[in-house]
Amino acid sequence: MEQIKPQMTNRKFKGFVITQLSLILIFIGALFTGTTFTGDNIIVFGALLAATGGAFFGANFGEHWAAAKRANGTK
Repeated sequence: MEQIKPQMTNRKFKGFVITQLSLILIFIGALFTGTTFTGDNIIVFGALLAATGGAFFGANFGEHWAAAKRANGTK
């Protein structure tokens, strides 16, 4: 049986960093245009950052879990 090697690239991490940086830049850009932020706005911004972090963790975990199952011969 052929050994299946997990994909060893950082494409998901690059996507995660670009997404996080773009959210932060949007927030900073809004500050420079004079936008005032209320508590609700800041909570939504934090939720966006947390959601992209969770998506990154979930994608990484799922890929490695599936590769481990394939390596053990289970589906």
